[in-house]
Amino acid sequence: MLQGEPARLQAADHLGQLLACLLIRRCLLLGHASHPRGSARRTGWKTGTVNVRDATPDDISELVRLREILTDRMARDGTPVFEHWQEAYAESLAERLGSPDTAVYVVDAPEGGLAACGVGLIFDRLPGPTLPDGRYGYVQGMTTDPRHRRRGHGRAVMGALMDWYRAQGVRKVDLHATSDGEPLYREFGFVEDGYPSLTWRDPSGRR
Repeated sequence: MLQGEPARLQAADHLGQLLACLLIRRCLLLGHASHPRGSARRTGWKTGTVNVRDATPDDISELVRLREILTDRMARDGTPVFEHWQEAYAESLAERLGSPDTAVYVVDAPEGGLAACGVGLIFDRLPGPTLPDGRYGYVQGMTTDPRHRRRGHGRAVMGALMDWYRAQGVRKVDLHATSDGEPLYREFGFVEDGYPSLTWRDPSGRR
């Protein structure tokens, strides 16, 4: 067995137990109720030749796996990343799935699991002259499994997210692009916004 493999297996087992508990808790809280929006969301549709659907609690472990793939890519681009974020990510997904301000779309892999995913979030800030209602979107976690790239999965997921934003009346959507994803986002009309995007990170490295 490879060095560090027992710890990795123990962490995976712990995450699996956590996901099971979160799924049970979510079912109890929601009672399998319909989506809280006025009209039901689509549970599956086809974009070109790609079938896109809403994520469910059963997809959380796969969503975490795909986020790990993206995290590795971000690290190669020089983005600072932390360890031990998976449990918090799974918990947040369990809480947000089905909420009015969150859309999580996925493409199923033929062999099981997920081939691609993307997350859309809606936030509120103070209204202003460039954003009269203060609502804006942020796209997060756009990932395609390397085994399923170059098949239009990312484009289909992104298209579904943008359709959702338009249906919600969101006028502005932000994202941070990896070098791989930037050309796709530009196809959807994403551009530099005229002002430099600046980020502050705690120099102490606290997590």
